[in-house]
Amino acid sequence: MPRDSAAARLLRDRALFKFNSDFAAAVRQGAVEVVNGNVMSLNPADETRSQMFIWNNIFFSFAVDSRE
Repeated sequence: MPRDSAAARLLRDRALFKFNSDFAAAVRQGAVEVVNGNVMSLNPADETRSQMFIWNNIFFSFAVDSRE
């Protein structure tokens, strides 16, 4: 998107803000669905902390503490 004028920069910034907000909302909803067990794992035979998920074309996995 162009950044030639103040109006063009404003439109660009609004579009980027909307994109970022929509993505954050989708990630939040997907994380809740994964934690609640509503999304099927890509590798169900592995232990829970090693499982990976795809929801709404977003990749999810559980965080693992490196001390374990």
